[in-house]
Amino acid sequence: METPVPLTPDPYADGSPTPRSLVTLALLQIGIGAMGTAPGAPDVQSAFAHLRMMLAQWQRRRWVVPCLLDHAWPCTGREVYTIGPGGDLDVARRPDKIEAAYARLYPCAPDTLDDDIVNVTAVQVAGPPDPQPFPGGVTPDAGPGDCVTGVREAQAEGPEGVPWRAEVDETVVLPSFSGGTDPDYGSQWPIDYPLEIIDSYEDYAGIGLKRLNTWPNYCHYNPCWPIGEFRPWPVPTGERWELHVLFKAQLDQGITLDQPIQLPPEYAEAIVYNLACRVAPSYGQEASPTVAALAKAALTTIRSANTQIPDLGMPAILNPVASPFYWPGLAIQKL
Repeated sequence: METPVPLTPDPYADGSPTPRSLVTLALLQIGIGAMGTAPGAPDVQSAFAHLRMMLAQWQRRRWVVPCLLDHAWPCTGREVYTIGPGGDLDVARRPDKIEAAYARLYPCAPDTLDDDIVNVTAVQVAGPPDPQPFPGGVTPDAGPGDCVTGVREAQAEGPEGVPWRAEVDETVVLPSFSGGTDPDYGSQWPIDYPLEIIDSYEDYAGIGLKRLNTWPNYCHYNPCWPIGEFRPWPVPTGERWELHVLFKAQLDQGITLDQPIQLPPEYAEAIVYNLACRVAPSYGQEASPTVAALAKAALTTIRSANTQIPDLGMPAILNPVASPFYWPGLAIQKL
């Protein structure tokens, strides 16, 4: 009876590839598991360890990570907020760097936001002229800006027991707040204010009044391990503020050998050939020039797909609109 020959694993046989299928293909590129054999369990475990180390290195490269994630948490008026497992921003692993940040000002406390509220105009069609409250907070003479929880006919009793009836028309579905339209709130729409990132802790340490309470303009992130520290400055106060940070998505979300990797399809080839180059020295050899070239080409494909270049900013002193000191010869003079 012939021994069945192991088949080359298809990384996309069950949808997303698993580390086991990618590791097996990587070992095959250096001759481990070729000619009808299968790599042993120690070989697979060793290559899987190399895979996790490689993904950890890739995590630090912005152009390898496919996307940025926007995370938010409510402001409580503190000087320092923690980011990481169990922190103010509870994420599985603290980011190594904040790519961008902004502060969001709500017209009222964010916890009063109700996605089911709509703005309507209510018209009285029957009943006595004195307006009476209807279920949902609508009155027969309601105007634009009054909030209800749905579009329906409302019933209520008048002062003398005469039935009321109101029909709601001119429905406009809008994100709204149960805080209403109090003039103190201003606009009903939240406004975002970008925060300029202070890159070094030394520069943040040079700020004299760190506890200044007003509208935030800057922030500093200290990537402590395992909990990072985020410091907005000036310090925003009040529950109407919400802090947002953008950082790289995690490439390895606690992966195991048989758990599918949730990455775009082009990452499979990059993982296979770059992993083959990494594990080859463990077997006393070097990856072939073909494998090395394929590894480089696969990373180049990812780089071209993920590259995002922000607009170049110009100092205000060089802007003819914003600077009163601008003069035509400034652009060509060597200062």
